[in-house]
Amino acid sequence: MKSGFENYLIAKLNKNLTALRKRDRAVVIGGILSFVPVFPAVLLGFLLSCLNYFLISKGITEKKELGYVRVSLFVSGILSSIWVLLIFAYAHSVFDFLVLVIELPLELFREFLKITPANREYKV
Repeated sequence: MKSGFENYLIAKLNKNLTALRKRDRAVVIGGILSFVPVFPAVLLGFLLSCLNYFLISKGITEKKELGYVRVSLFVSGILSSIWVLLIFAYAHSVFDFLVLVIELPLELFREFLKITPANREYKV
């Protein structure tokens, strides 16, 4: 025997699945990818939502999808910008680390090799 809560959840899930089946597939896929907080997926969701917005403005996709596309654009835009900022912040740190790894042997063997900063052939 099913509980009332279980019946309620099954009815809600069936209602939501029926509503999703009536929507455009590209809009649903773009919306799902927009809410995934992983960089490649959220960027793909943003691009797909931009394409859907363009198609709605041209009249190819139905206007009823516009609200869902706007929410997807908003969420994926925020998540994508956060990811881009994080990537740029850590890319700078990784670059600094690589420069340190390259220069460390030179610093260790400077006295041994008699290299001074004035006669270095490369610039950092």
